[in-house]
Amino acid sequence: KGRNAKIVGNNFMALARLLKDGPAVDELEVNYKYVIAPDGVPQALGDSLVGLDIEWDKEDSLASVQVSKAPGDASFFPAHPDVLGQLDLFLQGCEVVTWNGPGDLLRLRKHGVNFKIAHDGMMAAYVLQLASQGLKPNSREWLGANIEDFKDVFADGFEPTPEGIHYACADADWTLRTSMRLLEEVDKAGLRPVYDLGIRALNLSVDMMEHGVLIDRSALSELDAFLRDQIDTAI
Repeated sequence: KGRNAKIVGNNFMALARLLKDGPAVDELEVNYKYVIAPDGVPQALGDSLVGLDIEWDKEDSLASVQVSKAPGDASFFPAHPDVLGQLDLFLQGCEVVTWNGPGDLLRLRKHGVNFKIAHDGMMAAYVLQLASQGLKPNSREWLGANIEDFKDVFADGFEPTPEGIHYACADADWTLRTSMRLLEEVDKAGLRPVYDLGIRALNLSVDMMEHGVLIDRSALSELDAFLRDQIDTAI
């Protein structure tokens, strides 16, 4: 406990070992940063596995993007076009970890930020058939996180106050930590093929939500007739 560890590149196992054997949650100091200049993006992301989360304001507009590159380390990026442009560029070299990522990715694509979801904590929770698929309950249960709920911090929508920025960074931080912790459980249960299939489906679902899908009307009519016949037979 309390030993130092360095996460290098796309090293999932190093991160997993840190989560398992590294500092206890209450011993790990956090380093949450506000990054306003586009040239601060490369240092904030590095070239590693990163946890990502977004916040939107009371008008339902994108307010910020938060990225965590290691446990306890996260950066807050306001939704400025120049910053988002740099984020899009550097996220291409990262393995992006989300929690319920399709909604966030769909919103970000509208602002020119695109990436493939490499891992998703909610998908891991679904595959494990956990009682809750939420970030906060699982962060508390699996890692003992002292993490606040949105309603306990904001009375009327997200605000980029110091407290709000800390809350937003914590979401990205715990997205990375908890997703990787649940992925360990997925592997222990021998469910990685199911999980990997789910991740591919998540990325496909974003394309479908953005562009729609072509419908084979003839095939659907045949399926409709078949199902109606099955229902009539069953009744």
